[in-house]
Parts: sequence; structure tokens; C-alpha cells
Amino acid sequence: GLGVRWCCRTLGLAIGATTAAFVYMLSPYLLPYISRTSVMLLPWAALGWMVGLAARAARRGGWHDVALFGLVVVTVGGVNATASVMVAPAPLLLILDLGLAGIVSWKRVASTVAKLGAVSLAASLWWMSMLSIQGSYGADVLSYSETLEATAATSTGPEVLRGLGCWLDYVRDEGRPTTSAAQMLQSNLPVMLAGFTLV
Repeated sequence: GLGVRWCCRTLGLAIGATTAAFVYMLSPYLLPYISRTSVMLLPWAALGWMVGLAARAARRGGWHDVALFGLVVVTVGGVNATASVMVAPAPLLLILDLGLAGIVSWKRVASTVAKLGAVSLAASLWWMSMLSIQGSYGADVLSYSETLEATAATSTGPEVLRGLGCWLDYVRDEGRPTTSAAQMLQSNLPVMLAGFTLV
């Protein structure tokens, strides 16, 4: 939430910054991860910082904000490759938007994207190399733990609309939901109606 608040202020959206922070940090997306796999939320938590630093890097040039961006990437990367990759488009899209709006030159857009890409790659090489080794010589864990059918079956339109399409919300161990709060969001009518009303 603090990262989103800082990002909003960096982008000149100070009036709605606190509201944006609360909306972001209270998203149902957090639900399946908040208990047993909360470390996977690191890229999610860093997104505001990354977007704000990308904006500053594009506007101010130089390497200071790029280096800070790299420190954020190395801090939150490596837990889950998909989680890290999923946040990557946001800083890129913001920089492209700054170029389209004429706030920064296309030369600055290209140089900023190149710098952030190089720093991100360098900051991620440690976990990318380990992932490559595991993929070549380790067990194919994902083929039986996270199949496409298992992870996509719960992504129905209504559930995705209210932010609950993540398959981990529906996993059950010994007949009980692994994410206990998800049961109320799936079976309590007033809570379900509130979720749809909010959307």
C-alpha cells in the first residue's frame, strides 16, 4: 500500500493516493497467498515502488532511479518466476505512456527501457540460472502440482470479475479449504453480493 501511495504522489496523483493504496492492498488477489505462501506477494508489494521508480527514471534520466529499481527487483525476485514476470509490464507501459503523452522524448523512453531491462536482467540472473538448472536436471514438479487444468479451472468469469479466480482459493486439504477465508467468500451470500456490488 505504501508503494502505491508513493507511486501516486510521484505521478502527481496526490489527492487519491491514500485511497488507491487501500484499494490496492485490500484486493481479493491477496487472499490465497496471505497465509502459507505470502512470500509470493513480494512482486505484488513492490509494484508501486517499481512503477514510481520507472517514472522517475524516465523523467530525470541518469542511473540513480534505475539502480534503486534494480535493488527492488533483486529484493523481490526469485520467489516465483511467474509472479516476477507478471509485474514487468506495468513499468514498461507507464514509460510508453509518458512517451505517448509527450512528457518524455522517445529517445529517453528507449534509453530508460534499455537501462531498466539491463538492470532487471542483471538483478534476476541469480534466480534465472537456478531455474534453468532445475528445469534441466530437477524433477518436473509443475507437471503434477500445477497443471493447466488445475490452475485454470476456477477462473470462471464471475469469480475473476470479483477478484477470486485464483486456483489456490479452491484447494482443499482433508476436506477443509487450505485458505480458510476463501470459504466465506465462496459461500456467504451477503459477502458474495458485496463483492459483486463493489465491482
